[in-house]
Amino acid sequence: IEYATGRIDYAECLQCWDCQATGRDDAVCPELILSKKERRAPRIVGIVLLLGAVEGGATASAAVTHRAEPNGPTIAAAIATAAPGDTVTVAPGHYREHLVIDKPLVLIGEHGAVIDGGGEGRVVFVTAADVTVEGLTLRGCGRDPEEANAAVRTAKEAARVRVVGNVIEDCPFGVWIHGSADARIESNRIHGIAELGRNDRGNCVHLADTRGAKILRNDLSTCRDGIYMELGGDTVAIGNKIVDSRYSVHTMWCDNSVYEDNVVSGNLVGLALMFSKGVTAKRNIVHDNATHGILLTQVTRSVVADNVVIGNTKGLFVYNSLYNDIHDNFIARNGLGLHYWGGSEENQLRSNTFVENEIQVKFVAAYDQDWAGNFWSDYVGWDVDGN
Repeated sequence: IEYATGRIDYAECLQCWDCQATGRDDAVCPELILSKKERRAPRIVGIVLLLGAVEGGATASAAVTHRAEPNGPTIAAAIATAAPGDTVTVAPGHYREHLVIDKPLVLIGEHGAVIDGGGEGRVVFVTAADVTVEGLTLRGCGRDPEEANAAVRTAKEAARVRVVGNVIEDCPFGVWIHGSADARIESNRIHGIAELGRNDRGNCVHLADTRGAKILRNDLSTCRDGIYMELGGDTVAIGNKIVDSRYSVHTMWCDNSVYEDNVVSGNLVGLALMFSKGVTAKRNIVHDNATHGILLTQVTRSVVADNVVIGNTKGLFVYNSLYNDIHDNFIARNGLGLHYWGGSEENQLRSNTFVENEIQVKFVAAYDQDWAGNFWSDYVGWDVDGN
């Protein structure tokens, strides 16, 4: 039961009926306790509806599984038949469909289930909260750049959508989350349109005006940006592999977000973190990108630590960024190890290891920077204290 509203998540409901007692007990029910404290009416929509059904003599129905097959029924028909909380299973085969999911349900594909948009529009459009799209191959979106079509796109109302374990190909955008909170994008393989130039492709994962997203263990390739985020925050991107894109991770005004354990290579730029505060970038492996490994532009009060940055034109680029803690990074064999300029100041740079960069540091600033505690492979000066 959702704490704030008392709403029942029918996908997880075990029909235990404990809510019958909990929903009426102002010493137990979180919403009744909170509403009493705040001197307002309780917002217990899910429980009130369920209690009303029981008191009226109705019985609650358990979730039902519906099955779509190539020879019928169609996936769209199975979704139309399903009730909130049901599951629609897609049998192996090729389906030429465009789907709208307007109720909470699970859409899950068996191995070999392919939904093809036929080169028109988006493939799946989610307009309801608590929807799962899992285990499908999604392909064949329209390519009109004015439409920005995606294999999976959400409306603002589609909170807590889960896009898990899918293969997405031949679509300008892979997953587009617009305004809906707490999305989970996990273990997908998203491959963009290789014949288009980088700037003409869409993003593998595109987040706009959303908070609380989790982007976990995806394999992303051949897109404009692997993960693009704007005007959001509280996002977690962990364990993703991103190759052959413009920016592997590209953020604009995304505060309090975490980027950890990602492997990014063969892109124009590795991590491009911009106009954000409270960012954590740790344990990423960033190698062989054409320009910058990790780029910080107007990033403040953030942590960049324990990253491996090897073989980029510039390893770490810090521009107009303040009050950051940059430590314990291994920066090796880049053209330029660290480029620090453009008004950057008051950053901590400690315990970093600079090895065999053609130029270790380019430093342009109005104020001195404390460099103590970093290791330099080409240092040939005196070791005064013997440590």
